[in-house]
Amino acid sequence: MARVTNSIHEGLSGSVGDLVFYKVGGVTYTRRKPGKQSKTTKAKTSVIKRRSQSVSTQAHKFLKNITHILRFGYQNHENGASRPYHAAVSYTMKNSFKFEGTSKVLDISLVKVSRGSLLGPQDPKAERVPEGIKFIWTDNSLQAAAKPTDNVFVFLLSAEETDTGSK
Repeated sequence: MARVTNSIHEGLSGSVGDLVFYKVGGVTYTRRKPGKQSKTTKAKTSVIKRRSQSVSTQAHKFLKNITHILRFGYQNHENGASRPYHAAVSYTMKNSFKFEGTSKVLDISLVKVSRGSLLGPQDPKAERVPEGIKFIWTDNSLQAAAKPTDNVFVFLLSAEETDTGSK
């Protein structure tokens, strides 16, 4: 990936030959189109590489549905062309998988939708009440860098899988 500066290419968007031009945060970047793999090459893919590809696929499949939450939760992790979503994917791929046999499977209890310098909630609990869900935790607002004026955002995720296919 290269950043385009002071050039006639600055305003380009799309592909030209084997180069792809795109803008992120008002800055134009370019990269080379990925090459196509033959069936023979795919068949020779190692078990470790397939496992890595599976981890990437699972992370993206899970996180793509909560990008609006990740945009807020990882807002301090934006760097150049790397966006909050990319930071979340990177963290998830490195820290949120467990082995099941020889495969790696996403453990959503290890996924972090927010990262920063503040401590997490102390003794958190969630209980179902007639009005919905009630969240309870011990106030730790004077510990570390936390202040009583800090705000909290709560994200509730149902771990149940649903069939989203159309009939």
